[in-house]
Amino acid sequence: MVGMTKNTNKRILLILALIFTLFFTGCSRISGEKTDKEARKSGIAVDGKLQPIELAEAFIDEIAKFIQLGEEYKKMGMRIQSKYAYGYTAATISSMRLCVDTLLYISGEGATLDEVIGSRLDDWDEIAAYNYASPYPWVFEGLSLHAQDKLEEAKKCYQNAALNPEYDIESGDDIVYVLASLNTEELDQLKLKLIDLEDKIFETGIAEPSSCPRDEYCFSDIYLTALGQEKLKESGGDFSSAVVYFEAALEVNPFNGDNFVSCAYAALQAGDMDKTIYYVNEGLWADPEHEGLNLMADLLNERRP
Repeated sequence: MVGMTKNTNKRILLILALIFTLFFTGCSRISGEKTDKEARKSGIAVDGKLQPIELAEAFIDEIAKFIQLGEEYKKMGMRIQSKYAYGYTAATISSMRLCVDTLLYISGEGATLDEVIGSRLDDWDEIAAYNYASPYPWVFEGLSLHAQDKLEEAKKCYQNAALNPEYDIESGDDIVYVLASLNTEELDQLKLKLIDLEDKIFETGIAEPSSCPRDEYCFSDIYLTALGQEKLKESGGDFSSAVVYFEAALEVNPFNGDNFVSCAYAALQAGDMDKTIYYVNEGLWADPEHEGLNLMADLLNERRP
């Protein structure tokens, strides 16, 4: 781990630039080799013996397990991974709740959709930004559009969800059919369960939205890193325009040391030594054998008073 340091000199910057080139620009690597696959797996297998409302509640219960995962990461001191788990839950649960609100409005509840939603999150892009790794904002946005007979827009959303390798098409289709089959009373019952969980998520203050604009490929840290590199080229090496993409890559995959290297190097270029140390230390928690992170830690420790 790295302690507090003095300002880096040209030698350290030069060597760190080499580390950045070797480990951060190697985007041909398969990302997320150390990803907690179980943590990122979601969806349910539909059992025909269950009623639709029971299936919908079972889906919510599965997603709610991410909260416990987030708490476990928090206790381990893995703050970025905790944010990932809480954010995944927030993006999924809030988008499902907004979909339910839309279905309730279409079924005749409330004078306006805004009245049904109340003060809760009502923007699909904002909800999805809590964790782009979740495919479900696209799924539930698609169902909401479908219910309003906006078929082409709905189709595009479903296609966007299917691009995400974490998305199980079968279970995703199941939850769409389940929600579409619920009556108003069942939707109201489901909404109560969703808002209770939504409140628990946001009361912690752990989940935070990404500042990166949403598109259909934002689930991929490789894609986001490539966008950051493009910004670097366009700006002549100005990291201020690229850091949002590097941080977004880390947010969707905080299990790959390469993403910590990129954020640490960007912070260093910005002259933020505290943030540089933060990313190196957090990265070593997630990927303790990562060569680039260990090289950065060694170099930074050379500057300890």
